Amino acid sequence: MQNLQTVEARGQRVLTTKQIAAMYEVGVERIKLNHKYNRNRFIEGKHYFSIIGDDLKEFKRKYQFDTSLKYAKCLYLWTEKGALLHAKSLNTDKAWEVYEWLVDFYFRAKEGSTAAVPVNPKPAAKPRKENLLDIPGNMEAQERIQRIKNHCISMRCVLDLYNRYIGTEDARGLNKALDAIGTEISLDVFRLQRIKIAPKAEL
Repeated sequence: MQNLQTVEARGQRVLTTKQIAAMYEVGVERIKLNHKYNRNRFIEGKHYFSIIGDDLKEFKRKYQFDTSLKYAKCLYLWTEKGALLHAKSLNTDKAWEVYEWLVDFYFRAKEGSTAAVPVNPKPAAKPRKENLLDIPGNMEAQERIQRIKNHCISMRCVLDLYNRYIGTEDARGLNKALDAIGTEISLDVFRLQRIKIAPKAEL
């Protein structure tokens, strides 16, 4: 598995269009079309940066890993929030899974490191004890866990919208969304905890 090259611009970590397409396992054109058909949603400076001229030349010199940029006259660099909008637009399990990983291990990693970030970090060592529960092997539990993760991502999006200056009507609508998502999370957690998990088979 290839490593994800760390890219930084304007004081934060970003992704090129080619990188985000590769991570979400779609074509570059799909990411470009998402941007084209949702221009009213993508805000420059918040969801992406566009660099041209001398800034672009400096970027090409610094990040020579992407040879496809050689003749580019303008380059879009996607922020964490831009990556989220693309994940919402694609709405695939892979996009959501990768977005969550990007938040935890790429966008919010310690600043100052430009080394390649492993795309699939090694899992934590399993505790050495008897009667381990086979949660990873239980399909019902895995589906429920994924649902909770998706709800949490939705909650984060709504909270981002809530945490700004908004009108009374918008606040009411967001309050309803928060209540609905919170209820779904609580129900799924309740159901997850009641799934019968078999012990892990010994090798």
